[in-house]
Amino acid sequence: MHRHLTVEGLTFSPLLDEARTDPVKRHLQESDLLIGEIRRAIGIFEPEQFQPLVQRHLRLQCHAMA
Repeated sequence: MHRHLTVEGLTFSPLLDEARTDPVKRHLQESDLLIGEIRRAIGIFEPEQFQPLVQRHLRLQCHAMA
């Protein structure tokens, strides 16, 4: 997989971020889930990992990440 991504000029991390960002946007717009519930729903269990994703891709500040 790594070799195929390299041939295409891609890396895994941005693809994973994109795969996680779309569901976060959808949950924020369409559900009443708390931010911690959204974080766990996309497979991130540590708040420290979720905050940079949200800030980088959604340009939101997360204050309560529990």
